[in-house]
Amino acid sequence: GINFAGGVTLIWPQKKLESTVTNEAYESSSKTYTPLHLTSAYRLSEDVSFALTVNNSFGLGSDFPDDTIFKYTTTESKLTTWDINPSVAYKLFDKMVIAVGFRAIYADVSLKQMIPLQTFGLPDGGQTFKATGTGYGWNVGATYSPIDVLAFGASYRSPVDIDLNGDVSFDLTQNNTPLLTTIFPTTAAVSGINLPGQLFLGIAYKP
Repeated sequence: GINFAGGVTLIWPQKKLESTVTNEAYESSSKTYTPLHLTSAYRLSEDVSFALTVNNSFGLGSDFPDDTIFKYTTTESKLTTWDINPSVAYKLFDKMVIAVGFRAIYADVSLKQMIPLQTFGLPDGGQTFKATGTGYGWNVGATYSPIDVLAFGASYRSPVDIDLNGDVSFDLTQNNTPLLTTIFPTTAAVSGINLPGQLFLGIAYKP
C-alpha cells in the first residue's frame, strides 16, 4: 500500500572567528534552521515500489555584525535547497533490493556584504546578491539482508551543478546621491554552485 514518513532536524550553528590582525573575535548571530524530509512510497507489487522524497539536502546560513574585519567579504549568507527525488526500487531476490532515482534541486541563495565608500567621503554601504537556480542529478541505492534481523544499506547521490540567476542591489540609504545611484545600480547577476556527491552507509538491526 501507501506509506508516509517525515522528520525535521533542528540546527543551531555558532560561528566564531578570531583575527590575528585586530586580535578580536567575531561571533555570528544565533539562528535556528529546520531542514526537513518527507517521503511517500507505494508498493506496486511484491517486487516493485515507487517513492517520492522531498528534503533540504543542503543549506545553512550565517549572520555577522557589519563591523567585522571581513565585512567587505560577507556579513550574511543563506543557502536553501529543495531536493525533489522520485525513485523506484526493485527486489532482485529475497535478500537484496536495489533502487534508482532522479533528482531535481531548486536552490535559493542570498549573500550580503558591505562596500567601502571612503573614496566618496561617505560611510560604508551595503550590497545584496539574491539568486535562484535549478540543477539535476541522480541517485542509486541498495539494501542487503543476510538474515531477517540484520540489513546493510548503501546509497549514493550524484553531484549537482546549479546555475544561479538573480540580481545585485545596493543599500545607499545613509548616503544616497545621484552619483552613487548611477555607479551602483541594481543589476542582473549570475553565479554557480556545485553540490557535492554524497555517500551513505548504514546497518539496521531488529532485535
